[in-house]
Amino acid sequence: MRRLSSLILVLFLAFGIAGCGREYQSERYLYRATKLARHIIMAPDAVPPQEFSKALKSYELVFTKYPDSASAKRARMGIGSLYLAKKEDIKAREVFNKILQLYPNDIGICIEARFAIAKSYESHDSWDKALTGYKGIIMDYPDTDIGLNLPMYIAQHYEKEKDAIGTDNAYREALAHYKKIAEKNPNIALGFMAQDLIVTCYTKQENWIEAVNSLEK
Repeated sequence: MRRLSSLILVLFLAFGIAGCGREYQSERYLYRATKLARHIIMAPDAVPPQEFSKALKSYELVFTKYPDSASAKRARMGIGSLYLAKKEDIKAREVFNKILQLYPNDIGICIEARFAIAKSYESHDSWDKALTGYKGIIMDYPDTDIGLNLPMYIAQHYEKEKDAIGTDNAYREALAHYKKIAEKNPNIALGFMAQDLIVTCYTKQENWIEAVNSLEK
């Protein structure tokens, strides 16, 4: 019995070490790929095509060799970011949509991919498509950092565009959204964050009375 227990322990440790080893190796491959990609993203127009191709292949190597690793997800996001940097938005969105298909249960990576898709539309002045994407994230992931901050981001977009009606409507929607969250999550971090954003919205609207009242809640 003791020999059997010892064997199980040895096997458990062996598989655990092997798993850690694979994760470590995948991270090393990801680091190399990211290092190649960094200067491309910083100055995409100054990079020769062969360097871009080399960076893509380095990322592809990560999820080819280690498909089940956390690094594989980051590598796919890296490829999407490279395509965005090169203004190849259609290819970038294909990559991000593939991520959504492959990892539907990974909330973090799905939010990143959906935000990147929406941002790609915004970058090319397709605000209506971007807005649809942003509102989808707000609806599906209201209690995440990105989901919580997107209503403010939308309002700030209209401010930059000097669209007074759009700005006012966006802050009204943001306030309604944050009030719901604050009411549903009293006395916890999420509720406090929503309450702070309520104050920010009223301050942006120069509604000082409501801003002060909200501070006292």
